[in-house]
Amino acid sequence: MKKNTMYCWSFLAFSMLLFSGHFVQGQSNADSLAQNDREIVSSIASHPADIRSAILDVAQYPQELVKLERIQARSSQSFQDLVSGYPREEQEKFYELSRFPDVLDKMAHNGIRNQVGVRNL
Repeated sequence: MKKNTMYCWSFLAFSMLLFSGHFVQGQSNADSLAQNDREIVSSIASHPADIRSAILDVAQYPQELVKLERIQARSSQSFQDLVSGYPREEQEKFYELSRFPDVLDKMAHNGIRNQVGVRNL
């Protein structure tokens, strides 16, 4: 679980760098590229060694990051579409619960569908 969390954080950190414009393709100005490199290095250097290593692993597959971003966007839109038919108060409950994926996994695995079952987790 800790390794998955580490990769999630490294994915998020690397994604922020990738999609915030730090990786500008086709840019011809060497000074701008050097500045971008320095910003990237300083952004990554502040993380613990295991996170830096995970970022390096993830950085080797930029095409996969793009795929993951698309999957995340579709997933987010699907979730919004699913809850949009509920009243706002119910939607807030769904969003709050989605912050705890381990709880959702346990609920789905154990077939829990009521408040009593949730309390017994």
